[in-house]
Amino acid sequence: MIHAVTSCRSYMRSPVVVLSLALIAGLSGCGGGDAADAGSPRVNASGEVTFAGKAIPAGTVTFLNPATGNLAVCPISNGVYSSQRGQGPNPGKNTVMIVGQDKVDGTYLWSGSWSTEVEVDDESDYDGEFTVNADEVKPFDGKVLMDDD
Repeated sequence: MIHAVTSCRSYMRSPVVVLSLALIAGLSGCGGGDAADAGSPRVNASGEVTFAGKAIPAGTVTFLNPATGNLAVCPISNGVYSSQRGQGPNPGKNTVMIVGQDKVDGTYLWSGSWSTEVEVDDESDYDGEFTVNADEVKPFDGKVLMDDD
């Protein structure tokens, strides 16, 4: 069962934050392995992601469960994201962070990441659609690291 999105935040300051979280997850074992290895149950996650009405070509959808500290990083390909079996998010409240990129040259579609809060049910896989609107994010200015202005 999917619960409604509870809130929406515009963006985090830099894609580096999300990429750093993904790196930490990979090094610490979060977001990987099966539920028995992770110590917390995981569900599979999949769905569609769009930006300004068009499918996001590439990027990541990252689920962060604050109760467990676990991350699940799902790659985006042609507007669809999917976790590998046993490597999806933990049930409960999750912050979802999305970074969108052009598939051809890897250019970011916007600065930082877009985020929202979702509730992941423990009785079924998570199937969620995310729509990023252009007025919710800062246009990409060609800089990966941004000043705190």
